Amino acid sequence: MKRGFMSPSIYAQGENRLLELGGYVRRVAGEGKVFLVAGREDRQRVSHLLEEALRKEPFPVVHGDFSGRCTEGEIVWLAELCAQETCAAVVGLGGGSALDTAKAVAHELGLPVIIIPTIASTDAPCSAASVVYKDTGELSRYIALATPPEVVLVDTGIIARAPVRFLTAGMGDGLSTWFEARANVRAASGLGVSQAGQAIARRCYEVLLADAPAAKAACEAGRTDEALERVVEAVLLLSGLGFENGGLAAAHAVHNGLTLLPETRPYLHGEIVAFCTLVQLVLEQAPAAELEAVLGFSAGLGLPVTLGQIGLDGAEDGRLLPAAQAACSPDNPMGNMPFPVSPGDVLAALREADRLGRECLSRV
Repeated sequence: MKRGFMSPSIYAQGENRLLELGGYVRRVAGEGKVFLVAGREDRQRVSHLLEEALRKEPFPVVHGDFSGRCTEGEIVWLAELCAQETCAAVVGLGGGSALDTAKAVAHELGLPVIIIPTIASTDAPCSAASVVYKDTGELSRYIALATPPEVVLVDTGIIARAPVRFLTAGMGDGLSTWFEARANVRAASGLGVSQAGQAIARRCYEVLLADAPAAKAACEAGRTDEALERVVEAVLLLSGLGFENGGLAAAHAVHNGLTLLPETRPYLHGEIVAFCTLVQLVLEQAPAAELEAVLGFSAGLGLPVTLGQIGLDGAEDGRLLPAAQAACSPDNPMGNMPFPVSPGDVLAALREADRLGRECLSRV
């Protein structure tokens, strides 16, 4: 079976790393202009660091204001503006949607991209994929990019000062990485998961179990420490490489189905994925000890372990069935599971995961 491994050319992490942006811009764009995809709020939040970076090593910037959602229309108009300005590279700054948009714009134009996450809420920064949504908030499609970003620049000082909910959601997203990679290995689905991909996915899970509570405490205090550095690396690098080289499976398939329901829209990607990881483990009939470990991890961090915690308290089967059907559609990664999964199986697993979550919370 063929196998391989993809990763960014450079991953640089640490407090005040944003001040080094000019050197990375010169590396990928030479003397050319860069197109900055960022929302105004994100840009303002790090403006003092961007200004200092520009003083240290100036480079020409064209601003592409990001509206807040990665949609087909957003990608098209930003790509047109970038092309009109003859920019030599794209820089994405912000959360997952801004970064996915920047990657998609660079992909459309064949340009290198530098990714600067201001939160660690998903594993999007290192991936060779962009998740595109409809204007209504429903998932539209995944764009498979030619390569991961050239540079991922992570300033942990910025991430430590962001609301802790984002980091917690990132841990929820990273929670699924090992279990989905393991499912792909068991399925022998043709993905060709390398030993490196498996090891990185497993290490992501290990770091989260060991360091998540301390990292959350550091973020709540707005400070960086070794636990936060390890967890940020797990969420952004290990989870990103783990899913990129290990594959997705039921957890993200069920997540994608649930985004069809408006009730789930107020919740972050990683919050929903955390609950859907439980759903995958139920589908797999995972050992009780493994289920308890994941339940304890999520409940301890305040991540969802019940349907009610993602807006679906009291939802009847008829309400959940369209999401279960969508989860099993050919354009979702349910086919990477090592056994057939039907919408009825997903519906039953949603109910059982919810029951287990309620039991867990009753013991807290």
